Amino acid sequence: MDNNEETLRLAAQLSLQLQRLVKTVEDRDAPSPAVIGAVAAAAYGYVRATNDLDLASAVMPGTLSAFAAHLKHQGMQAHFEYPDGSDPLGGVLTVKTDTTKPIQFVNYINPFRTIPTVGIDALKSASAIEGGGLPLVSLNYLIMLKLYAGGLKSLADIVELLKRNPDVDIVQLRSQCEHYNLEEALDSVIEYL
Repeated sequence: MDNNEETLRLAAQLSLQLQRLVKTVEDRDAPSPAVIGAVAAAAYGYVRATNDLDLASAVMPGTLSAFAAHLKHQGMQAHFEYPDGSDPLGGVLTVKTDTTKPIQFVNYINPFRTIPTVGIDALKSASAIEGGGLPLVSLNYLIMLKLYAGGLKSLADIVELLKRNPDVDIVQLRSQCEHYNLEEALDSVIEYL
């Protein structure tokens, strides 16, 4: 099994473990973590180099911290970065093993912030990748996650995704962006097409 296959296999196992933990600790069902980032972009026709696998999650930061401790006990390298009130994310958990690429759980629940984030809705939009495995966020939500993240690399990714997917309904995408106050950011990206 090559490094990429091993990483995807481990990510799927970790996602299931995290869902079980949420059900136990938070007493609720959480959407399955879904593929975002460069691996998701590749699924939509834009391939670029990446050294990790990014998964969106929507759990309480304390649950991710407990999950990190559990993974360390299993012999994995796991580090959780807690969010604060100024962080648009709910923390990031990075998991590493000797045989896989790093797996990052980018969390979209931050109890310090009350505004809705695009990440939670992106998880709800995710669908299973052909052949099973981890869910993949929809193209529109991947674009909105990148708008939410900001930065030059994310904006460049959006331009490339839109060029490779000319059938994207820009009017619908802009309407979706309005819900998260991302329409101006989208408009500024569209200028580069």
